[in-house]
Amino acid sequence: MTLAPGRSGPLAKTIFALSLMFFCLSNLTGISSLFAYMRIGIMLALVSSGFFYMIMCGHIKGKLFLLWGGGFLFTLLSSMLYTPSVELAWQGISAYIIPYVTTLMIIQPVEGFCGLNKISNFNIFAAVLLCSISVTLYGGELFSGGRFWTVGNPNQIMASLLFPVFILIFRTMLDRKRRPINLFFLTLCSIVILFTGSRKGIVVPFIFTLVFVILNNRKYLLKRITVTILCTAIIGYLVFNITELYLAIGRRIEWLFITLFDPDNAIYFSDVLRIQLRRNAMQMFYESPLIGQGINAFAFYYGVYSHNNYSEILASTGVVGVVSYYWVFVYCFAKLIIQRRRLRSVERSYCDFAISLLVANLVYDWGAVSYNTMNAVFSIAIALFITQKNQTNEGDFCNFKNDLK
Repeated sequence: MTLAPGRSGPLAKTIFALSLMFFCLSNLTGISSLFAYMRIGIMLALVSSGFFYMIMCGHIKGKLFLLWGGGFLFTLLSSMLYTPSVELAWQGISAYIIPYVTTLMIIQPVEGFCGLNKISNFNIFAAVLLCSISVTLYGGELFSGGRFWTVGNPNQIMASLLFPVFILIFRTMLDRKRRPINLFFLTLCSIVILFTGSRKGIVVPFIFTLVFVILNNRKYLLKRITVTILCTAIIGYLVFNITELYLAIGRRIEWLFITLFDPDNAIYFSDVLRIQLRRNAMQMFYESPLIGQGINAFAFYYGVYSHNNYSEILASTGVVGVVSYYWVFVYCFAKLIIQRRRLRSVERSYCDFAISLLVANLVYDWGAVSYNTMNAVFSIAIALFITQKNQTNEGDFCNFKNDLK
C-alpha cells in the first residue's frame, strides 16, 4: 500500500513541527526541569504521528536503523534474565527505548538531503535557542567560571550542543553563501560549550573537524588545516589566559593531559574516579565475558555508571552487546568509504560528514555512557540515512528560510 504524497503531506508537516519542538525542549531540559514535562507530551504526540504516518504510507523508512536498534534492544531485554536488579535494568532499557523510538519516528517523513538539512536546521535552531537563553538569562552563572552547575548540568548542556556544532562546522566549511551566519552560530555555541567546562566539548569537535578536513576536498586541505590549527591556537590562548575560562576548562585540560600520559599519577578526583570505574567495569566483564552481568548491573554494584560506553556495555551485556551495538559503525564506515569513491563532490561531502560524525561519537564514547542518549542514537540514524543516499544536487544545500517554510 502506497499512499499519494498529498494525503500524507499534512501529517509529515506535523511530524516536522513536533520534531522542532522536541529538539528545543530536549535542549532546554538541561537548564530547567520544567520543560521535561512538556517534552514528554511532545514526544508522545511525535511517536503517535510517526506511527500513523507509517500506516498511511504503507512502509517503514530506515529499516536498517530499525534492525540495528531492534537487535540491540533484544540484547538488552535478554539481559533482564540474569540482571541483579530488574528495576534498574528496566530503567536502562527504557532510557534507550525513548531516543530509539523517537528517532525512528522523526526520520519517517525525511526525503532526500533537503529533508536531512531541514532536520539539521531544527537541531541548530534548538542549539541557538539554548545558547541564547544561557547567555542572556544566565550569563552571570555561565561566565563565572563555575561550570554552570547552579543553573543546570553542564555535561548535559554540552551534549545537547555537540550535534549542532558538527553540522555548523560542516556548513561553515562548505556553504560559502551562508558562511557568516553559520560561523556566528558556531561561535555562540562554542562559547557556551567552553564555559560548561566540558573537556569532551573541546576534544570531540576537534576530532570531528580534523577527520573532516583530512577527508574532504584535498584541494583545500592545506588551507583548512591551517585554519583549524589557527582556531585551535586562539581557543587555547583564550582558555589559558582568561581567568574564568581557565577556572572552567583550562585547568581541567591540564589534568586531562596528566591522566592521558601518566594515568597512575592522575590528580583530578574525577579522572581518578573514572579510571577506577572503568577498571571495575572491565573486571565485571572478565567474570562474564560473553553476555555480561545484565543491563545496569554496574550501577547496582557501584551506584553509578562507568563513565565509558565501551566498558558499560561490556559489563552489562558482554561481547554480544558490544557487537550488537557497534556493528552498525563498521557497516557505515565500510559503506561510506566505498560510496564516496564514486560520488561527486557534493555527495561525497555528506559521506565525509557521516564518517567524521561516527569517529567523533566513538571518541565521545570513551568519556561517557551514550548508548541511551539522543545524541548517539540520532547520529547513527543520520549516518545510516546517508549510506542509503547515492544521488543529490547542489540545490540540496537548502538555506534556513527555505527549509523552515
